[in-house]
Parts: sequence; structure tokens; C-alpha cells
Amino acid sequence: MNTEEVSAIETHLKLKLPSKYRETLLAGYCVDPYFLQDPEELLIENPELRMCHVKDAFAGGSWPDSYFCIGNDGCGDHSSLNSTPL
Repeated sequence: MNTEEVSAIETHLKLKLPSKYRETLLAGYCVDPYFLQDPEELLIENPELRMCHVKDAFAGGSWPDSYFCIGNDGCGDHSSLNSTPL
């Protein structure tokens, strides 16, 4: 992933991603098979989680706007980071 793609993700989702996560994406580390590194996947997964209106979808409520999904295990479990809203 390049700087423009990371910036586009932040702009589209109105989030400032944590610096260490940005560094990981830019370095191209493949740390886990469930770690999403494709910009298109990230731009699909995150809005879908925010739009999910399933009761108790996230710890008794909706997916927080400041949370950024960095991966999933394919069974409904998501990994996320708390980011800063722009």
C-alpha cells in the first residue's frame, strides 16, 4: 500500500489511523493471514460494519465510528483499532 491509498482511506472514513498501523501498511508487512492490507477491502469492510443495524452487533451497540477494522477471521470476528476522528 502507498501513502496516497492510506490517505484516501483516512479521508473516506474520516479517521486518522494510528501511526504504527500506517507504518505497517506502508511497509507491506504480512503479520497475519486475517490482516487486511488491500485498500479496497478496507474501504468496503469498515463502512459495512458502521451500517450494520444488528442489535448488539458490537458489545451491546453499534460499531463505534472511531473503530477501524484491520481484519477478520471469516467467522464474524473482527480485529479493530481505535482511531481518531477527523
